[in-house]
Amino acid sequence: MLRFHELEHNPVRVTCSDDSDTAYEVVAMRLRGGVVQMTCQCQHYSQEGWCRHCLALFTDQRVFTDAKHREAFDRLVGATYLQEAAVKLINALEAFATVYRQMESVRPTQISSAELTKFAVQAGRAASSADDLAEALVAFVNEAAARLSPADRPAPVSSVIAEDKRGGLEMVRRALSKGTK
Repeated sequence: MLRFHELEHNPVRVTCSDDSDTAYEVVAMRLRGGVVQMTCQCQHYSQEGWCRHCLALFTDQRVFTDAKHREAFDRLVGATYLQEAAVKLINALEAFATVYRQMESVRPTQISSAELTKFAVQAGRAASSADDLAEALVAFVNEAAARLSPADRPAPVSSVIAEDKRGGLEMVRRALSKGTK
């Protein structure tokens, strides 16, 4: 993580569009102590404290005007609590989508013991995954709002993202960007 005084661009502003081509500005601003506050102008953000526009900054390189703009964002959020929370939320979203599809695929067509048992197993997995997703979402919202005090934070994030994590995040970015095409 770069130190606060080493940042060239703070805040970083990104314009994202929704399905109706309405443009919203997402602002990521580094505060002291590795804290990044993220806001968006959309109604969903004002109601929920997060939105898909915020996650797009972590998953979709097309939202940035150019490579330098993307790099400025990466330098601002790299190895921060917000980036860690975003990665956990993205992973939880992917996991939930997977188990939900599995649950749907075994939905009973009739009342039979075997079908209901298969469905119950998958429904239990979906419920557990939904709990994990809810937890990850709360953590992301708290980080984006810069609500947590130092005592409430987990252990400090490593100053360097491991290469396997960077590769994993890139895979998630590609997977999510395919879904928006």
